Amino acid sequence: MPYHWSDAAEEQRHAASVTLGQHRHRYAYAALVVDGCYHEVSADGRYLCTPGTLVLHPAFHVHDNLIGRSGARTISFPLDAAASEFPGYGVYHSADSAALLRLARRSTRAANEALPFLSRIAAAEILPPAWCGSFAHALREGGRISELPVSREHASRQFHRHYGLSPRAYRAEWRMRRALRLLGDGAGLAAVAADAGYADQSHLTRELRSKTGMTPKNLREHAGTSHTF
Repeated sequence: MPYHWSDAAEEQRHAASVTLGQHRHRYAYAALVVDGCYHEVSADGRYLCTPGTLVLHPAFHVHDNLIGRSGARTISFPLDAAASEFPGYGVYHSADSAALLRLARRSTRAANEALPFLSRIAAAEILPPAWCGSFAHALREGGRISELPVSREHASRQFHRHYGLSPRAYRAEWRMRRALRLLGDGAGLAAVAADAGYADQSHLTRELRSKTGMTPKNLREHAGTSHTF
């Protein structure tokens, strides 16, 4: 949720010890953990989400949820322009979560308007081994990958375990995020392809369509209706 735009919040219960698998949603949304817990795993890192955790997802943010042994219950609602001070992905703990839950059940508009006024602190990422974090930084920034202290096979397994993506998929994910930002800023397609790291405009179009189901033109229009990276 939301696979489509909706004015209603959605409460979901997740069975114990299940893995939802990598997925992304077309619209930006907030997820508040009501009870239970899960690990949120994405190209942004790994976080333990417990009751009171608020996760803000931009449009097309790919992530996995590893549900804990007691299961989990969440309430999700679409983000709109009222929450514009929260660009990008964020994981927070809030002492006001009970009040936000009441608002979300009553009105998604009221929940959005309350977001900037919540007491909140950024959640701490569960850190990977130092070499894994350095590896991720190099992939993300397009820099040179230094020699790893472990075998390539072990590095790939450990990397996937922490970020939920293979190194190759991780690099592609950050490349797509750069493209979405540039499209939202109004850059031309040839410039977007070059600046984001695609081989050419056709490569950009193929990859965006495969990951989002939308063309660059459609994505540019979509950027005006939902928070992207």
